[in-house]
Amino acid sequence: MQHARLHSERAMSVAQENRAHTFQLAFTLAVAGLLFCAAGIAGYDLGKRALLLAEDRWADGVIWWEIYFGIGFTVGAVHFGKTADRMAKRGK
Repeated sequence: MQHARLHSERAMSVAQENRAHTFQLAFTLAVAGLLFCAAGIAGYDLGKRALLLAEDRWADGVIWWEIYFGIGFTVGAVHFGKTADRMAKRGK
């Protein structure tokens, strides 16, 4: 009887950890999406290996590949956020 209760408690804690990791992944992807979209719109090239504030990191216009990556990260954030929300509503 006690073994079944311990197994049930362990399964519950694993499910809670999975939900927490899913929320963390969604939040991380949302931040990355915002960073890439903002940098792409501003013309700040995240791909160059220069100092953070070096002048050669700035482009003359929009950097589309960063915007595309930002949109992709944001789509992933929405997906994992909805997944974590469904897990929370089911009690897993």
